[in-house]
Amino acid sequence: MKIAGIIVLLIGLASFIGLIVMKWKGKLDKLSLKYMVISVAALAIVTSIGAFLFSYGISLGGDKISGLGLAEMIITTLLIPIDVYFVFTALWIRKKELPLEGNEKMHKLLKICGIVAAILLIPLVSFYLESLTPYMTFPLPKRIIPIGDGGLTFYAVFIICGAVVAYFISDDKIAKEGYPHGIFEDLLYTAFPAGIIGARIWYVIAEWNTKFAGRDFVEVFKIWDGGLAIHGGVILGALVGMLYLRKKHKELPILKCVDIIVPTILIAQAIGRWGNFMNAEVYGREVAMSDWSFLPTWILKQQATMAKEPGNIVIPLFLIEGIINIAAYFLIVYGVGKGLKKYIVPGDIGGLYFVAYGIIRFFLEPLRNEAFIMGGHEQEVFTSQAMSAGFLIFGVLAIVVLHVLDYKNKKKAKEVVEVASENNETK
Repeated sequence: MKIAGIIVLLIGLASFIGLIVMKWKGKLDKLSLKYMVISVAALAIVTSIGAFLFSYGISLGGDKISGLGLAEMIITTLLIPIDVYFVFTALWIRKKELPLEGNEKMHKLLKICGIVAAILLIPLVSFYLESLTPYMTFPLPKRIIPIGDGGLTFYAVFIICGAVVAYFISDDKIAKEGYPHGIFEDLLYTAFPAGIIGARIWYVIAEWNTKFAGRDFVEVFKIWDGGLAIHGGVILGALVGMLYLRKKHKELPILKCVDIIVPTILIAQAIGRWGNFMNAEVYGREVAMSDWSFLPTWILKQQATMAKEPGNIVIPLFLIEGIINIAAYFLIVYGVGKGLKKYIVPGDIGGLYFVAYGIIRFFLEPLRNEAFIMGGHEQEVFTSQAMSAGFLIFGVLAIVVLHVLDYKNKKKAKEVVEVASENNETK
């Protein structure tokens, strides 16, 4: 039963992804919207049938679920027919089939439907995993597909998913500015790897004395076991991204791109933090499980595996930071970007990312278990907070400089207009 479910699930999933990609790339232009919708719905149903057979087989045998099985459950839950229908068809129609001009209300309705359907996937995933918690082994597996000492890890998958979601959000926003969809695609392939390298370099430097000194140098490259420092990733990723835009896309206003792309890092980070959850790392101090009983059982059981005392869990900082990051994104992009639009200048929204994330990490650092404080000792928390304070200060200074330059440019432009007006009067 389980094997049959896996086969059906993978066939449905592979066909579904292939259909979406080929249609998006224009290789199936002759396929009408009607048949596209029918095909998407049919493949989603096939995938869900595979998931049902798989999970039912597990429950019959009482087996412990593997990393691959857990990945399949999550993927399948994301492909529940109704939600998949709304998310993908709404996105497809908005992007390819329905011109924005003259259809503004329909575009807005489709966007709302897609967002609601996507949000509903979160409780659906949780409910599905909750029902299978009795059959899971804790701590949860780190690898989806083990290959020797390595393999495909959940950590990598969540980081990549975060980057992809950030890309699609940015792509949607730059398209609203009149630029073609996909203009950021090559930037993703450049800035994202640079961010990973920067995050690893920062982590290795900060943890050299405690985790790398005196050991085989090859340990420096083992990022699949965790060990990425977000501060370094943001710095190098943003720097490489800006240089790439300036060289390859001179037609794009760079500060506008910064305002669009940089805040989406908060969303990517919120998704990527689930990689820490799977790796059983970057958690807080021990507390009584009863104090967090409102969380799903599968989260509580995972957090309990890191606690030293029975009946305790470690504080799920990955979840706390993720929620705060998402809230900060909406506050920056919509609260400030929309609500205070007349007071901001290009680059402000990007600068606010550094302010927000600096504040978030500054206050969360003391809550970390000392094993995950830079330097490996509770006394080193000041160093971690100093890094976050540096982000905050940089963001504030960037915003101040941008406003000063904007004021000078406007003043200069005004003087030019006045001089031109005086010359016309003289003539």
